[in-house]
Amino acid sequence: MASVITRSRPPWSSSVCEMCLSHVTASRRPAPGSLRFLSVTTRTARPVDSKRASYQRPASHTNLSRAPGRLQRYNSTQIAPPASGHPFLARAPPPAPSAAGCARLSHRRLIALSGPDTPKFLQGLVTNSVDPSREVPFYAAFLDARGRMLWDVFIWSYPGLKEQMGMAGGDWACLVEVDAGEVDALAKHLKRHKLRSKIVIKIVEETSDSEDGKEGVQVWASWGEDASLSESHQSLATIPDPRFIGDKIAMRRSLVRPLDTTSPTESAPLEEYHRLRHTYGIPEGQAEIPREAALPMEYNVDLAQGIDFKKGCYLGQELTIRTKHTGVVRKRILPVELSTADAPHREPDTHSQIPTYAGDVWKLDPARFDSADIKQVGEDGGIKKGRAVGKLVSVCGNVGLALCRLEMMTSMKVSAEGGTWMPGMEFAVADREGRVVNVRPFLQDEWVTRVRDIWDKKRTRI
Repeated sequence: MASVITRSRPPWSSSVCEMCLSHVTASRRPAPGSLRFLSVTTRTARPVDSKRASYQRPASHTNLSRAPGRLQRYNSTQIAPPASGHPFLARAPPPAPSAAGCARLSHRRLIALSGPDTPKFLQGLVTNSVDPSREVPFYAAFLDARGRMLWDVFIWSYPGLKEQMGMAGGDWACLVEVDAGEVDALAKHLKRHKLRSKIVIKIVEETSDSEDGKEGVQVWASWGEDASLSESHQSLATIPDPRFIGDKIAMRRSLVRPLDTTSPTESAPLEEYHRLRHTYGIPEGQAEIPREAALPMEYNVDLAQGIDFKKGCYLGQELTIRTKHTGVVRKRILPVELSTADAPHREPDTHSQIPTYAGDVWKLDPARFDSADIKQVGEDGGIKKGRAVGKLVSVCGNVGLALCRLEMMTSMKVSAEGGTWMPGMEFAVADREGRVVNVRPFLQDEWVTRVRDIWDKKRTRI
């Protein structure tokens, strides 16, 4: 008699964590009895849906679904939905532009890092090179394992920093400047990767009630030749902002500690600083640089000298270096000028390389729009159907930031095959009622030169 071979059910655990459950697929009819899994957030068990009961172990835990509300990695911070729910950000425009001024950047905060392992620790997490002998502040970005941006930061390191901040241990220390709304998330990110590294991580307060006054450090910006901070503060360090390319504006960034209970007097509102950023095509913070979605080259981190393509072994390096060897970045953030048919007519300045600010009389309500997609305008003045050539990111009055496909929206060539742009093309976004808002991108000569110096591979141009 032929023997009967029976196959027992694999000795899998009767509980599956929520992270692994996102990879459960129904490859065949599940065995009798439902599995149960434990939620990593509530630690409670609930039955698995029958369609997901057939369990397949994921290859790794780093490639999880990015659906809103799901955990991106084990014990990681969830992606917060946009606060406004609108397709793009609208900032309050300043009443009038100023040729010179200074403003406190209240939307930026600092984290202090000190200890003997600080340079080595930070070297493995940011895109720029962290050299202990480097005593000049620099721009950089934190990436996730997929090469997407987490935070855009300034790393402040300069002579006398440890004594000014009362830091102890090691020969090198720094202050990490980040978006104020993300300071806690970045601190958790640093502590998660700390392991046994001998470092001290501390969020710096903007005001200080202590007798030694070691805290109370603020970030300020000043622009124009005649701009200067008041005498009621101590300027700890000042650098030219590397994101402003060219000599059209002298933008400086400073760390400031008030000498009394009052802050230094601002000669310009914060909205003017945001307007200047939009005018020169500079995104900043997670409201304009979407976390875990933005690529550093598309948001011009490389043009601001924020990426060292020769360094290795840092989080997110693989995609960044592969893109550099490929040599093609098809989309980038550009400054744009917005206009509508009912706006006061102004003859466009064809020789200008930056948008012309129209004042605070021109505002765009993002609540009117269901999409931020930029498309070509047809001969009838309406939006053409088809693929979007860009996406509106943020507006400040009639100037804004847009993620543009360079070869479709500008005359710039970034690949051998070229693009579809032709002289006379117009682009726009449309609201839900069909009203058209024209979008005109701008290229600065210094900006184009910087791109070609970094990315050209001796390519012959026509």
